[in-house]
Amino acid sequence: MRTLPARKYGYESGDFARAKKELALVPKPVKKPQPLGSTPADTPAPAGSGAPASGNTPASSSQAPVASGWQEYRGTGFSVSYPQGWQAEGSGTDVTLAPRDGVVSKNGSTQVGFGALISTFRTKQGRATLQAATDDLVAQIRKENPSATQSGASETMRVGGLNGLLTTIRGESPFGGMEADALVTVLRPGGLFYLVWIAPEKDAARVEPSFRQMLNSLKFQ
Repeated sequence: MRTLPARKYGYESGDFARAKKELALVPKPVKKPQPLGSTPADTPAPAGSGAPASGNTPASSSQAPVASGWQEYRGTGFSVSYPQGWQAEGSGTDVTLAPRDGVVSKNGSTQVGFGALISTFRTKQGRATLQAATDDLVAQIRKENPSATQSGASETMRVGGLNGLLTTIRGESPFGGMEADALVTVLRPGGLFYLVWIAPEKDAARVEPSFRQMLNSLKFQ
C-alpha cells in the first residue's frame, strides 16, 4: 500500500527476499489474544449502529504490559505494541511500524508491503459519523492505490475501549501478488484515527495473531 499520507523514511527501503525473512521472524504473541471485536466481560457490546453503548466508560489511561519480545510506541493520545526488530518511523499520530524490508520503493513511490500504518484522517463537514468518515477514508485509499478494493461491509468492533470499525481491503502488493489490508478506524477528538495492518495475502492468516496482539495492545488516552 502506498503510504497515506506520504512519508520519508530514515533508512533505505528493502527487497522482497529480506522482507520474507523478516515476516518469518515476527514474534508470536505470548498468549492467545481476544478475537477481533471481543469485549471485556464488564463492557456491553456496541450496538449495530456503532453508537456508544449505555454505561460505557472512557478507556483507561493505564498501560497494559508489553508482550515479551515486543516494543511499545507512544504516540499523541495513544500507545501500541509492535514486534521486536521492527522500526517506528514518524511521530505524534502519524507513524509506520514495519521491519526494515517491509517498506519498498516502487514506481517512484514508497510503499509498505508488510507492517502497519497509523495516522489520523481529517473528517469532512457533514461526514463526521464513524461509518461516513471510514467510507471517505477508504475512498481516499482507493484513490491513492487504484488496485485497492473493499471486501464486504465494515464490521463493528471494540478498540481500546471505544467503538470502531474493521474494513478489509485487497490490492496489489509491492512484492508482487495481492495483499490483504485490515483497516481499523475509531473516531477521536482530532478526527478519524486509523490503523492499517498490511501483509501479503498468502501470509495473512499466519500473521493474523500478531495483528490481533497489536490491536489488543492499542490504548487511547
